Amino acid sequence: MADKGFPQKKVLSLVLCVAVMLSVMVMGAGAAFSDQDKIENTEAVNMCTALNIIGGYEDGSYHPERNIERSEITKMICVALNGGKEPNLAVPATPTFSDVRGSADAWAEKYIESCAAQGIVSGVGGGRFSPAGNVTGSQLAKMLLVALGYRADEANFTGNGWDTNVNVIATQKGLYEGLENMDVSAALTRDNAAQMIWNALQAVEVEYTYTLVTENGQLVSKVVVQDKAPATVGSNEYDYTLLYDKYKAVMTDDYYTTVTMESYKWVEKDNKFEYTFGVTGGSSSGDITFTSAADYTDLFAQQVNVVYKNNSKDTKNADVYGIYAADSQVLYEGVAGDIESNDQDSIKIDGVKYKVDDDNGLAGVEYYAENVYGIVGTSTDAEDYYTVRVIDLDGDDEVDCVVYLPFSVEKVTYVGTKSVTAGTSYTFEDDNIYDGIAKDDYAVIVKSAHTADGKDTLTKADTISGKVTGTKTNEVAVDGTWYNLVSGVSVSMGSSYDFVVVNGYVFGADLTAESVKDVLFLSARDTYEANFGGKTAIVEAKVMIGKDEEIINVEKLEGKLITNSAGMDGTKYTNESTLVTGLYTYTVNSNGNYELKAVNDDNNKAGYDTYVANAGKFTNSTDKLGNGLVIADDAMVYVQKSDSSGLACITGKALKEFSSDFGDQLAVALVSEVNGIEYAKVVALVDDGVTPPTASYDDEYGYVLDKNGGVYLSELDDGTEVTYMTIWNGTEELKVYVEGDETSSIKVGDVVSYEVVSDQEIEDISVATSQPVAITGLETKSEGAIVYETGSEQKNLTLDEDVVVIGIDTTDKTGADKVTLETIAMAQSKKEGTLVPNAYVVTDTTGNKVLAIFYDVNNELDGKSDLNTAGQLKVNTAVSTLKGKGTLTDGKYYKISSVQSTSVASGLATDVTYKVESLAKTAAETALDVSLSYTDVAATVGNVTYSGGTLSLATAMSSAGQGVMLKVTVSAPDAADGVVYILAQYDA
Repeated sequence: MADKGFPQKKVLSLVLCVAVMLSVMVMGAGAAFSDQDKIENTEAVNMCTALNIIGGYEDGSYHPERNIERSEITKMICVALNGGKEPNLAVPATPTFSDVRGSADAWAEKYIESCAAQGIVSGVGGGRFSPAGNVTGSQLAKMLLVALGYRADEANFTGNGWDTNVNVIATQKGLYEGLENMDVSAALTRDNAAQMIWNALQAVEVEYTYTLVTENGQLVSKVVVQDKAPATVGSNEYDYTLLYDKYKAVMTDDYYTTVTMESYKWVEKDNKFEYTFGVTGGSSSGDITFTSAADYTDLFAQQVNVVYKNNSKDTKNADVYGIYAADSQVLYEGVAGDIESNDQDSIKIDGVKYKVDDDNGLAGVEYYAENVYGIVGTSTDAEDYYTVRVIDLDGDDEVDCVVYLPFSVEKVTYVGTKSVTAGTSYTFEDDNIYDGIAKDDYAVIVKSAHTADGKDTLTKADTISGKVTGTKTNEVAVDGTWYNLVSGVSVSMGSSYDFVVVNGYVFGADLTAESVKDVLFLSARDTYEANFGGKTAIVEAKVMIGKDEEIINVEKLEGKLITNSAGMDGTKYTNESTLVTGLYTYTVNSNGNYELKAVNDDNNKAGYDTYVANAGKFTNSTDKLGNGLVIADDAMVYVQKSDSSGLACITGKALKEFSSDFGDQLAVALVSEVNGIEYAKVVALVDDGVTPPTASYDDEYGYVLDKNGGVYLSELDDGTEVTYMTIWNGTEELKVYVEGDETSSIKVGDVVSYEVVSDQEIEDISVATSQPVAITGLETKSEGAIVYETGSEQKNLTLDEDVVVIGIDTTDKTGADKVTLETIAMAQSKKEGTLVPNAYVVTDTTGNKVLAIFYDVNNELDGKSDLNTAGQLKVNTAVSTLKGKGTLTDGKYYKISSVQSTSVASGLATDVTYKVESLAKTAAETALDVSLSYTDVAATVGNVTYSGGTLSLATAMSSAGQGVMLKVTVSAPDAADGVVYILAQYDA
């Protein structure tokens, strides 16, 4: 995940426009030009525009990338020196330069002549000015320094080395601030020119003074260049900047530490915004207010600098030249759902990490509702779909606060001449309601507290029409484009809707007439239990939706509430007896309850061509339904016995493999016609006594990868609902689908078994196992042994001769190739008494044979807890005639020089090197004497027995340290010397 390196801005296809929400359409400070997003020096361009120094082109653009011309810069300087007003200038009878008058740039002659007369410009030599030529940074710096009061000749701005002298003083005066990487000898862009002019306006003017000094006994006059003294107005002092001199303008940051925009409102009678700021530092206390016709509302909650004319005792009546962010910056614009916790000093926004200003992570970030500064909230106050601005207040690139715009989306249920109803009532007189509002519209509603004019504001929500092509948890794909679902909105796979979409979130979905609806099979229902005052009830039912068996709550049937009371209004209520086994279309309401409609051939064919209520049972001899209806291989077939047992959903292909007839109690089908042939596509069969059919194929194994969208619902070209996923089978990645919705039962990271239908289609998929194990022993041969811990017991099983070995990486949810039995490492221990799980093992139905091993190549399953070892000690170390020769190292190989007790070491030859995994059990084993000695054991270990190659310890051990050593002596009754055969290490 990338760290934040620069401010991010997310572009939303259907984002709310805050300016529209404010119901005031004015030119904003941040949107003066059509190509505003290309301007880098936004503050400078905005301020120079507000001060009437710089303008754009007729098409509304600024073109910040274009080079500025010498003629253009002279006009800008003349206007700036005249306080933003067009100066009254004349031209001499004889032009100073030969290439201006009569040229295409003759319009600029008066400005060029004025600048020449003031020593600001001097031409390019040979009596020429080159009005259409480019201006370099050094050249503009020289012009601006002269405008600030420097004398070109005395400051050595002419002759050899002029540019060096200019650049030194320009740097001292801050003319290159913000442009440190600019090549001052290259042509200057309009963007950078604005920055230099704005820097110059904030620079203090200079003046020349003369001082008499004595040198060599002579009295001489010395010229000194110095900054002009501050201007004093009343009790306030102001730096004598070019801005103050020419515009009588001052800035709030001259005397306040911070100025924060806390609220704004639109004053209609004045045709202006009124902005209120909270201030710290300075002589004033409390809030200050400014008014302006320009829209600066996007600076809410930011620390700003206000540039205004010092012509009023009350700032509210002062002329505002501009308001811009001081150190604040917007790091991100998008929706609240993009913001998530990360750690104590950072958060993540749309996957990018941002630092936060304190050590409380997301919990420490202040949230402000738009235009409501007095209440500080948290992230839980902002719904995921709210528009947000993530703000850094002090320029350290760290998140300080978030501003969010609360809104709701409501369906318009009434439109009258004076008012409308959308959730609640709004009037045309008191509220802002969009033109053309109509019943059944959806309106985006921003309450008065968050608008500039203090009125509730309704704007029409955008709608898109399309078909549901995929679903995930709280997400829906509409014709391939993914959107988030707001709580309470439900959709059906394959159905077409008019979607109400705001900020990428679906707020409503109205089903279109041509939509194909989802179908479920109702297997059985619970008995009626009254609620809702004893007359109606929510009935619990067992259903199959695709291949998922679910228990659902049925709230309505045929649009009516369910009752068992006689005499109820039949237009509002239906009797529970009508809720019977069969096929139904369904929707899920905002309460999570189901509303069902029985499939029929009159008005609810669920999008299919016909519904056959008496299709006849499946006939094995013809592979058709009893009335001759062909069953599609990809048909969804619901089967069960009449007692509701054996409920399953299989394919038509699987049904045709059944060896007997089926469906003597119920046989119904939804039919589609393809090329003149009718195919049963959805079938429900219930039989009185025959066990339902199931498919019987060899299982394949695979690991579900986090690729190609993970596990998601979609459909084929013929409309068949399928679940897509990418599976790693040990040698290749396979993007496959299975019919039906498996998104709730199969997840990324699952190990699964399945049956292959075709190159892309699978069926009968299920999670093969979810039990992590720690492999501690493995024979790498056909039908060899495998030993592993489950956390509750130790297993010693046999490998199937065709055991499948699949390498996986559970950290990255990817597959790993070239993994074999030989490459599997034994599980490691990170803590005394535990083992780190490193694999999943699939066994046959007997539990004795291992069919598949999913081994993590990191030797550790990600996110799985360590497994406790059982209270037994497996004899898995060396067998030897120790005879006092010292201790043996666990797991190494030793040569047996002699075998003194065949009852323990039966079949072991001498002079052969062994690493014995277990001792053979013999008939004489019960006569063995087992004794135990140990060191570093804090608790007594008793009742040691030996059986089947396993030493059982009745009492668990504990130790203050690692590496408890046990010495186990096993001897037969006739072994007088008490030969020691086994030495093992047991970690408690």
